[in-house]
Order: sequence, then C-alpha cells, then structure tokens
Amino acid sequence: RIEYQVSNLGYQNKTVVYNRDEYGLRGTCASNNTADIVTLGGSTTDQKYISDGDTWQDVLQQELRGLENLETICVANAGMDGHSTFGHIESFRRWFPLIEDFRPKFFLLYVGINDAAYRLAPVRKHDYRVKGLGIRNAWRDNSALYRHYKIAKSKLHMARQAYGGHRFEEKQPDEYLARQVTPETDLLMTSNIEGFRERLITLVSQIKNTGALPICVSQPHALAWDFGQGLVGIGQAFTHDGQTYNGIDYQRSMDGINKEMKEICIKNDGFYIDIASADFELTDYYDYIHMKPVGLAKVGSRLATEFRKQGITTLLSYEK
Repeated sequence: RIEYQVSNLGYQNKTVVYNRDEYGLRGTCASNNTADIVTLGGSTTDQKYISDGDTWQDVLQQELRGLENLETICVANAGMDGHSTFGHIESFRRWFPLIEDFRPKFFLLYVGINDAAYRLAPVRKHDYRVKGLGIRNAWRDNSALYRHYKIAKSKLHMARQAYGGHRFEEKQPDEYLARQVTPETDLLMTSNIEGFRERLITLVSQIKNTGALPICVSQPHALAWDFGQGLVGIGQAFTHDGQTYNGIDYQRSMDGINKEMKEICIKNDGFYIDIASADFELTDYYDYIHMKPVGLAKVGSRLATEFRKQGITTLLSYEK
C-alpha cells in the first residue's frame, strides 16, 4: 500500500492510494483463481498515480457487474510501469506460474505505448530485473527496510515531478508543429514493428497455452492530435539512440503496431478493440500519455461497450 501526493497532476485528487495484493496484482478481487480478466500493459495499464477505484479496470468491472450473470466478474490488473512486450513475455515465464490456481478466461493486452518508441531490446529495470550477487544486492532483494526506502524515494520523485512523463503538461495547439515523419526512419520503424509482431505472436501463444483468449486493445495518446486541419505532432515525442523523434513518428509507429494486434489477435480466436479512435479531449490527459480519472472512465466505459458488441460478455456469462 502506497499513498502518493498528486496535487501537481492537474486533477481533483490530492492523494491517491495504490495497492497490490500478495500476488502482485491490483484490484479488489485479483487473488488466485478469482480473476476472470487479467490486464497486461505498461504504465497506462498500471496507473501508478490513479487511486484504487478510479482505474479503467475498476470502471470496466463495475459496468460488467451491472449485466445479468456477471455480478461477480473480476478484472485483475497486472500492468507494470515501464513494461513493453518484452516484459509481458517474462511475466508468463517468471510471475504468473507462481500464482496458485491462476486461470483467467481472458488476458486483455493494453500494449504498444512503450513498444512504439522504437524498443528494439528489453530495458533493464523496466522489462526485467536481474538479482545481483553479494551482500548488498541480497539485502536489496530481501530487505523490508530497502522496500520502504524505495517507497519513500518514489514519493519524493513524485512530489518533485521528477519521474519521466508523469507530470502535468498544459498542452497547447502551438506546440504541435510537426507535420511529417523524421527523414530516414522507415527502416528503423519497420524493424521495430517486425520485432513487435514476433513478440506479440509469442505472447498470444503464451495466453492460449493457459487456456485463455487474448483481447488486444489500441491505445490513445496526445503526442499527435488533429485540431481540425489534419494530424500534427509535438516536436519532441521520444528519443531513441540519441535521436529525437516527433509525434507523427510516434503515431506512425503506433499505427503499425495496432495493425499487427488486430491481425494476430483475431487470427488466434481473440478480439480487437479500437480505443485509439474514440473521442478523447486533451484535458483527459495529465501528460501526453497518461490519463486523468475523467479520461480513464471513458476508456473503461468504451471497453465495456465493446465487450457487449463483440460477444465477450456472452462468453464470460456462459463460463460463469
């Protein structure tokens, strides 16, 4: 249980409460074999600075529980801040097998946000963690005192707005100046999408091996926006190998990733939900990637609507 001070993120909450259970999952019903749906993704799935009860998983679960025969449906959150598909694959190898009687019916993949920024290799401390040797590293791995130190450090970073993009950004149309992709990025983008495709195939295979089905979901963001005269992007969306790329580069990368998700998930008896094309406002975000509770409510509600339209609720009801 961690409390974060988030008065600097531009939404009503001043303090949020963040809990994970003994299995490392978020959600009030997440433990062992009670989870019907498990969500995978990075920080936009984890929602580190969104309080328990306000995540899009909470909204989805609440709306599903309003349907007949789904009153006890459980949505568990296995999102991990920083994870890409490299990390999700490792979750099936190193994490989920340790959860007793873990048999969800669906894994919802809210993925792509981190992969789109040209992640050609796993990133240490985000996609994986290697336990070190020696007394110092053994203490870090097992000490409750070190755990409390890390929690305190996280709180301090949040107060100073020092963590990555987790800070309020007043988004203005005049900062969206990019209209074209950065020259000579085609090969890099193609390589990135091909790598994502291979990892997604592995991930979907891991899901099906558990007896579950995949639900792939595209993600919205505010790194590129259409103000009525065509898509424009911010000038500095992300960096890779010392090079800065704009919001149009990012959107183009996301388009390729979303195309792969749609093809692979449907081909493997799963589902594809396009959230990225839904109507959102710039005010739904506190930065360019992460949403405020008002935006997350839209995501959860849109997912619930698509669950009904695509027959996922019927499958859940049948299984119950």
